[in-house]
Parts: sequence; structure tokens; C-alpha cells
Amino acid sequence: MSDTASQRPQRDGLPLIRIYYDARCPVCRRERARYERLSRQDANVEWWDATDNAEHLAARGIGLKQALLSLHVETAQGQICEGMPAYRLLLARIPGLA
Repeated sequence: MSDTASQRPQRDGLPLIRIYYDARCPVCRRERARYERLSRQDANVEWWDATDNAEHLAARGIGLKQALLSLHVETAQGQICEGMPAYRLLLARIPGLA
């Protein structure tokens, strides 16, 4: 399911967030690499390909097309944020951009 090796436990008070992105999109892959490069090692971020996890998203009321057109982030509590609120959650994990 996940692009990361395994679900990591919470570290340094940062709960896990799950980023859904289009792994087939070159721009999306480049942005993911940039965020990973800028984030702390203990950022507790998992990257999930929206296409590979369409059923998981559908169970949360998000269609694949919607997931591919806009950033979606799932919190450790299972809440899904979309668009700017999702970017805020992601940027909060990157020093200097929070």
C-alpha cells in the first residue's frame, strides 16, 4: 500500500501523516523528492500513490480523479484534508517552511 518501507511509529511528538499523490506524474514525483529532501528525517510522513490506494480513498469518500487533481493528506486520526489545509500539514514538517 505505502511507498515507504513500513508504517513508522510516532517520533518526537509528530504524528504520522499520509500524503496521497500521483506517482505516475513526473511533476508530482519531483515535488515529492523536493519535500523529502527538505524535511527532517523524523518528519513521520508516508507517501501513498493515490492510484494504488483508490479503494482506501473511496472508502473515505474521495474519488480517484479528485485525489489526482488535488493534494490529500490523512492525519493519524484518519481525518482527510484537501488543498491548502493539506499543504499546510505537509509544510509544517519542513523546517523553515512551517
